[in-house]
Amino acid sequence: MNINYKKEMERALANGVKLHTIRQKPIAVGTMMNHIVYPYHKERRCVLSNFCTSTQMITIEPSLRTIKVDGMELSKVNMERLSKNDGFETMEDFWTFFNEPYQGMIIHWTDTRY
Repeated sequence: MNINYKKEMERALANGVKLHTIRQKPIAVGTMMNHIVYPYHKERRCVLSNFCTSTQMITIEPSLRTIKVDGMELSKVNMERLSKNDGFETMEDFWTFFNEPYQGMIIHWTDTRY
């Protein structure tokens, strides 16, 4: 399965900083994932390939500045940890990207969990 990213995530993927991705649709554990940057350009390339190790439900409420994972509200420290592990440099970058209420899945390929 191909997972597409904007070019801004290339470095975080390549350097191993991005430990998971947040998506609308679930992916089955064990699914092979190809992480693609520039998906619609001639410079399209696969930066990373790995397997989905687990998923967690996530609810993001930007107006309240809250994040729930599997129904449990994260502390500020864990929200910052999640943001960094998703490839954002700052929590404010995370809130800028997720500026609308959002429900989806955290797709993991490492042992990191929240």
